[in-house]
Amino acid sequence: MESQYNVRGVSLNDAKPDIRFGLTYDHASGAYGGLSGILGDTARNGVQPLGYIAYLGFAKPLPNGWIWDVGATNTQITLYIPASTLLRSPQNTTYKQASTERYRADYSEFYSGVSVHDISARVYISPDYLNQGVSTAYLDLNAAYRPIPQLRLYGHAGALTPLDSSKGAESDREHFDLGAGAVWELHHAELRLAWTGVTSKVEYPINFRQKNNALILSATGFF
Repeated sequence: MESQYNVRGVSLNDAKPDIRFGLTYDHASGAYGGLSGILGDTARNGVQPLGYIAYLGFAKPLPNGWIWDVGATNTQITLYIPASTLLRSPQNTTYKQASTERYRADYSEFYSGVSVHDISARVYISPDYLNQGVSTAYLDLNAAYRPIPQLRLYGHAGALTPLDSSKGAESDREHFDLGAGAVWELHHAELRLAWTGVTSKVEYPINFRQKNNALILSATGFF
């Protein structure tokens, strides 16, 4: 459970809370995979199923403690956007409606990266990021530090850039996201408090400015 569904510094459900149910599998060969279903609160439709996230990958140990992995993800998500804030005329005025627009943000990504101890770097390539009709590349950098065994502090930096600038909409221009947080690990759960934000305002979908620069509280249980 988390206080908002946030992807790379951008809320995708109007800063409403969501809950996930997931299964993961790791094989001794290095193959791994997982599937998560997402339920989310919406502005006018109550709690709705938002979609799912699935991934498959393969990790291989390298000399000197490094690990290389490669894989793919598929995300199928429905966004519930208040129409009064989404629909605009050519004069940039808002139509007065009380309905909710549904927007499909389905996309796939292919990734490859390396990690050592608590440091990792990955590159993600998407042929159609967030169903915007633009291919993108995303660099994901993460580092963590444990002052005590139960506490993990971490930092994140990411950069998203369109691979075809001729098709790029405002929402897909190059931008950077940053994050930092603390995770308290329990026996079968963990609590997380994180800050995340982007260097420029981002719209998903176009003409709807999602919430940026947020504090996110989440709780995760393991069974």
